[in-house]
Formats: sequence, C-alpha cells, structure tokens
Amino acid sequence: MSEMTVDNRLREILSHNGKSFWFASFFLSKQSSRNAMILYAFCRMLDDWADSGEDAGSEKLAMIVDFFESSASEDKSLADKFSSIQSYTQNEKELIGEFLKLELSMPILQELLKGLKKDTECVLVQEKSELIRYAYRVAGTVGLFMAQILGADSAKAGHHAIDLGIAMQLTNVCRDVLEDARLGRRYLPVCWTPNDIAQADDTAQQTIKDCVEQMLDLADKYYDSGIQGIYFLPKRSRFAVYLMAKIYRHIGVLILDRGTTWWEGRVYVPIHRKVLLTLLALPQALRYLSKDKVFSSEKSSHNAVLHRALVGLPGINQ
Repeated sequence: MSEMTVDNRLREILSHNGKSFWFASFFLSKQSSRNAMILYAFCRMLDDWADSGEDAGSEKLAMIVDFFESSASEDKSLADKFSSIQSYTQNEKELIGEFLKLELSMPILQELLKGLKKDTECVLVQEKSELIRYAYRVAGTVGLFMAQILGADSAKAGHHAIDLGIAMQLTNVCRDVLEDARLGRRYLPVCWTPNDIAQADDTAQQTIKDCVEQMLDLADKYYDSGIQGIYFLPKRSRFAVYLMAKIYRHIGVLILDRGTTWWEGRVYVPIHRKVLLTLLALPQALRYLSKDKVFSSEKSSHNAVLHRALVGLPGINQ
C-alpha cells in the first residue's frame, strides 16, 4: 500500500471518529500532525476491538496484549515479527507498523493495553481512585505518548500530559453513561448496575446525575493541570493542544447546560461552536506563544495529589 494511501486512511479515521482532534490537528506541524494521526488511529483500532462485543475483536486485543508483553522493548524487529501473525488484516498490520515506527515507550503501551483489555470484561468501577487509574491507562498514557510525539523534553511535561488525558477520559465517561451501560459497563462509582442505568428510572437518574456532576468537577481539576503543562511544549504545538483541551472540556459544559440529562444520550460540540471556541482561544494562545520557557515557579509546579491514585505507574509525579 502506498504512503499516500496510508495517509489518506489516517485522515479518514481521524475526521470520522475524532472530530475534535481532527479540528485541532490543523494547527500542528505536518510531521506532528501525521504522528498524532497514527497514534489516534492505532488507539481507535484497539478501542474498536474492545467495544466490538465480538469474540474476534476480543481475541485480536488479547493477542496484541500478549505480543507486547512478551516482546522486549529494545527489539527493533517487532514490526517484522508482528507482520507474520495471520489473524490481522493487512491494514491492521500496516497501522501497527506505522505505530511502531514512532518508537514510543513500551511500558506505557503495556499500561494502555491493560486498560483496553479491561473494557472487554465486566466493568463495574467501585471507587473514584479506580476510575482515575482506568483513565490513566486508556488516556493518560496517550497523553504521555502525545508529549513524546510533540517533542516535550521534560518529565514535568509528562505529568501534565497525563492529567489532560485523564480529564478527557473523565469527560468521555460522563458523556457516554447510557451507551456504556448498554454495553454492560459502569465506569461511574455508583451502586447501580449497568442494567439499572440503561433502564434509567427516576431514582437512578438523579443519583447518576449527581455523580456525573461530581466527575465533571473532578475533570476540571485535571484540565487545569493539563493546560498548565502547555508551557512545557514546543511553541509550534501549544495552540493545538490548548484548543483540543478547550473543545473537549466544552463537552462537559454542554452536559451541564443540558441539565445533566445523561439518559438522553451523548452531547457533541458542533462545528460552529468549535470555530467560536477557536476564536475565543486566540488571546490565551498569544500568551502561550510569547513565552520561551516555563516562566515561573507557579507554572513549573505540578500538584502531586492528582497522581495519588497512580502510584507505581509509568510517568507519574510521585
């Protein structure tokens, strides 16, 4: 398959499945944009396997988990070894090959795969700390990968990138309560079963509404930290990351504006609102672009309390 065809396929995946990320990607450099698309498409593929509800998807995910758990991170022939596995389509093999070319951290990838593998099981989150660890695995790890892709050279950049990923995943959880329940999953730390949530009687509606509002408040704390870390990124990438955070955070704003009626299904940020958010982001973007480095102790500090539930995981502040 030609390089142009691969790129076209990457753009198609991003534009159809990750509209907020696709919109923000226009503000990245060409190479950073392509690498970010590879990362997104790879994660989208894994997520689709986890969400398929079919044995084939679960088996593919389990196989890739086993493959990377048993492969040494310094092994430079991983792509060749993977290409010999017959269970994957040619497109899947090519995408995994593109991902491996990014040479991202293997321990972080293994944590991502653990989180996605959990999605193929019965998910009944019991505590807030469990939800935060899950959010780290499926999205904080992606934040760490993005920091690497964008050329951030500080460990502190990774701390804030984790927080932005966690914030976005908490937003996803609050947006997708009903859809997740119909898949037999409950990510919110409440007592109701997925079946109870899917039926959404009056009592369940109010309890879960209260929990969603609490989780959105928690997400805001992680968004604040994630945005604070933008100063650690190269200037060329700062506006795109800020815009992506602003658009995704706006999902929570829309949920609250709608009265947290989670039982009515997910909300979306329409394109005209994204354009408006872009214009509103410009003054802050200019401030980001005017600074060469992290310019004060306030901007260089990270609140380690946000990582209290993540002890022992790669890249955290401990």
